[in-house]
Amino acid sequence: MNIGIDFDGTIPNTQKWRQQYLLKKHSILVMEAYRLTKEELVPKIGKKAYAEMVTAYDRSSVLCNIPPHPGAVDAIQELAKDNRLYLITARTPDEIGRAAEYLETFDLRKHFTELHSTLDKPATCAALRVDTLIDDRRTHLRKQDVCFVPHMPDELFADDVSHMNAWEHAPKYVGGKHATD
Repeated sequence: MNIGIDFDGTIPNTQKWRQQYLLKKHSILVMEAYRLTKEELVPKIGKKAYAEMVTAYDRSSVLCNIPPHPGAVDAIQELAKDNRLYLITARTPDEIGRAAEYLETFDLRKHFTELHSTLDKPATCAALRVDTLIDDRRTHLRKQDVCFVPHMPDELFADDVSHMNAWEHAPKYVGGKHATD
């Protein structure tokens, strides 16, 4: 099986880093990690401040010190045993090197067959014959994909979306199946 995995917000725990950054730089406390999306933050801090936050996070010295989500390393290792993994990220070709560096830092690069930079994740998944994409942004998902939003209560997911709120559930969700199916 071919599995695509998003990078930002899906592997590194950028949500926790954003919580700390927003509190320190803007005195904004966001308790729910799933409320740290661009769509939720830009109205609160503005486009310029959001861009500054992303730039600060994307420095190699910062990014490589952000730990993976709990369970991500084990789940990726488990998924890689019987599947081909592809990193499919909206990062530009110039930025994908930092994602590769991050994967190396946490000994994950060896589990990915290829790294892909794209703004059209569904088309890239189709071209690579990816069966399931694990992504933290629902806008990138197809019917068979899995939405990963850490710590988001199950009742806040739409009924038509296969979802998981912890990496430990990933092996159960491969193929777009909810663990209870």
